[in-house]
Amino acid sequence: MAKSITKSDIKEIVTEIVTKVNAIQTEQFKREIFHIHNIFDKHNLQFMKLENKIDGIKNDMVQFKDDILHEIVNLQDDVAILTGYRDTIEDHDVRIGKLENNVFKNKAS
Repeated sequence: MAKSITKSDIKEIVTEIVTKVNAIQTEQFKREIFHIHNIFDKHNLQFMKLENKIDGIKNDMVQFKDDILHEIVNLQDDVAILTGYRDTIEDHDVRIGKLENNVFKNKAS
């Protein structure tokens, strides 16, 4: 004859079912957390790549700015030199004419 089920048997069965359900839910929860963690890692990697690109663009801009400033400084130096010799440069036609007259006079003599 079959043994009848007691309250303690039912309690044991229910406890085992609850334990297994909790274990399954815990594993599912762990998998979900792992999946979310992977998604964050992917986005973090993309963010780091974007930061690197931005840093590269910043460096290019700084280099470009430095190049332009160096050229401006060189132009300022050139303008300062030209300004200092303005009188000499402006009357070069007269000076060349005098030199030619002296040279051609000496050749003719």
